[in-house]
Amino acid sequence: MVLSITMFLLFIRVLFMLIKAYVITLILVILGPVIITFSALPNQEGAVGWLKNLLANLLIFPTTGIVLALGGILSKRISEGADIWGPPLLGSEKDLLAGIVALGILYILPEIEPIIRNALAPKAPALPGLPPEIQDWFSKQTTAGVQSAPQVLRTIGGGIWGKLQKLRKVRGGGGVP
Repeated sequence: MVLSITMFLLFIRVLFMLIKAYVITLILVILGPVIITFSALPNQEGAVGWLKNLLANLLIFPTTGIVLALGGILSKRISEGADIWGPPLLGSEKDLLAGIVALGILYILPEIEPIIRNALAPKAPALPGLPPEIQDWFSKQTTAGVQSAPQVLRTIGGGIWGKLQKLRKVRGGGGVP
């Protein structure tokens, strides 16, 4: 009884995930020309975000199908008695093991959406050796898409150059003109 309720709730979660992705895809396609038009303005990167969001919503459907198909194939192979490793203390109950695998696949399905969205989210590049303040600032700039890479490097370089000039003036050394 508990297992059937759990499977029903997982089915509802997956169903709503797919409906939400479908509705968001429709909205993105309808608003696409407007978003692309506004991305032509200076300092706007709307088209890239729009495309990534659309791609993430579209990839949810085939990924869900592939995971379901692989889970079905794996459960069928286990229940037919294929030579597959099983947990040692579970015994030789192939149907029980196939049910556990199928339930595990059902638990994986609702996590497809966040996995795909995180894969397409902008990530800050790793900057080993830099102080944490500069890494935090750099990650905010690159993930927000505020500045391009040359602008970020000029800003960081200008900040470092300014600190070097102040240090030379404090020590009384001759600065470079």
